[in-house]
Amino acid sequence: MPHHNRVRGLTLIEVLGALVLLSTLLVGILAAKGRLVRQLARAEHKSQALQMADTLLTQWWEHPAQFPRAASGPIDGREDRTWRTTVVANDTLTKLGAQQVRLDILDTDNPDHALVTVDVVLTDPAAVSVRSAATRASE
Repeated sequence: MPHHNRVRGLTLIEVLGALVLLSTLLVGILAAKGRLVRQLARAEHKSQALQMADTLLTQWWEHPAQFPRAASGPIDGREDRTWRTTVVANDTLTKLGAQQVRLDILDTDNPDHALVTVDVVLTDPAAVSVRSAATRASE
């Protein structure tokens, strides 16, 4: 009986199956990498915006009476970012003679969505004037 020496190899179906599996894994890895890059860019933008807010608050805190309460403007050195402040209604703080002021750092491409929002409690200038007048009147 003749004995045939057959070399065992991979069939075309097995090779194609391995390629499909490898392709699926690579697509998954690339998709995850894309999401990671987008999240990293978003986190970097928020970190930069937080630094901008810190710089603005540091400058404004030197003169709290001149703190912009309902204003907006550009951020020095950044054409793609602006800031906006608004007074937030807060009855409890109003009774205490204070105001809640919200600072938003905005992307000029999407000004309706704040990159960073910081709330600050400041003395209400109107309440200070009323108390000063009342103190002078009682003297």
